[in-house]
Formats: sequence, structure tokens, C-alpha cells
Amino acid sequence: MILVPKNTSGVIIKRSLPVMGYIDNESHCEILFENVRVPVSNLLGEEGTGFAIAQARLGLDVYHHCMRSIGAAQRALELMCQRATSRVAFGKPLSEQGVIQEWIAQSYLEIEQARLLTLKAAWMIDTLGKKAAQNEIAMIKIAAPKYLPML
Repeated sequence: MILVPKNTSGVIIKRSLPVMGYIDNESHCEILFENVRVPVSNLLGEEGTGFAIAQARLGLDVYHHCMRSIGAAQRALELMCQRATSRVAFGKPLSEQGVIQEWIAQSYLEIEQARLLTLKAAWMIDTLGKKAAQNEIAMIKIAAPKYLPML
């Protein structure tokens, strides 16, 4: 793994990539490297250990994405509830329809499950270490996208 400053000759940022539906110019992007040269002092760690460094770093990014997804899902739930109270069908607000109430309750349940599992995994990493939390990390990688498809 090598540090390459963005303004190095030959570094071309082709395009920004969407993350959870949003494009941020300071976020993920497609980069082209054409005859880029940097000093050997830009090497991180030992030669051949780049993958291990990337895995250690990226393993914790899942929390960031889970937290963002949970926030977006919470906002979507709020909008759904507002819509359910303002929209009338079959002579009464949607919020009084049993099936709508069930959908709202199910959505709330799924958001809370993802939130609590994410918090537990973060707590375990903070108190017990990443290795002890590996099962919880694996679980949020499954649960959050299942319940919060934006992830």
C-alpha cells in the first residue's frame, strides 16, 4: 500500500462514485494512475502487507455505512408516517388502515434491530477488540442491507 498525493503527476480522477445514492466529490471515486511515481518513503508498512492494511481499515467502514443507512431509513420511516396521516383512502387516513399500521411497525422493528446490532458490534470492538466482535461484524454486514436496502 502506497500513499499517492492527489496532485501527483499522472493521477487522474475519472469520476465520483455514488455511495448510498449520493455523489460526494470528497468521497469514493474512480482513479486512473498513468506512469505515477512516488518515493519509496510513501510505502505504508512492509512490502506485501497492503492487503492486510486495507482489510484492517475497511473492516470498520461497515459501521459508517450502517449508521448512514439507519439514519436514512429512520428519515424514510418519518416520511412514511407523515404520508400515512395526511393521505385519505377508503374514507379514513391511511394511518388508520391495519395493513399500513403493520408496515410501519415492521419498518420500525427492522430499523431498531439493525441499530441495536450495530451498536453492540461497536461496543464490543471498543471494549473487547475487533477479533472478539467478528461474529457481530459479520451479522451487521448481513442484517443492515437486508433491513436497510440502501446499504
